[in-house]
Amino acid sequence: MGMGIILWFALSILAGVFASNRGFSFIATFLLSLILSPLVGFISVLVRKPRPTEAERAAAAAEVAASKRCPYCAEIIKREAVVCRFCDRRIPVPAEIAMPATAAEEEALMAQLGITYDGDQYCFQSHRYERLRDAIAYASSSAR
Repeated sequence: MGMGIILWFALSILAGVFASNRGFSFIATFLLSLILSPLVGFISVLVRKPRPTEAERAAAAAEVAASKRCPYCAEIIKREAVVCRFCDRRIPVPAEIAMPATAAEEEALMAQLGITYDGDQYCFQSHRYERLRDAIAYASSSAR
């Protein structure tokens, strides 16, 4: 009887250590294992997806920062991409044109580039944009 309790306690500690190594609480898993069973503790750790480490979270954040959405098909592509690998369309390059400061300058630039505004979106040829900056960038890159 005494040997069984010691084994139960030791296996509960091992379940807690296993949980801690996978990014979960040692105490919670240890207590779960101690009260229910060390087998339940091990299974609870195995069933849960391991939590990412700080380095993995930083790498994921860097990957997100190095990507953007294609304005045509909305797939995620690299920020430096010139052509979308999914829809094979040319990605608008940010224009060197300074954004207009006043509404009159904005209207003049839109007229010069052939951009219209329908009250909801900016239109250039058959393309629609939510931001004027995107419409100007595409219109000026296609004018080159």
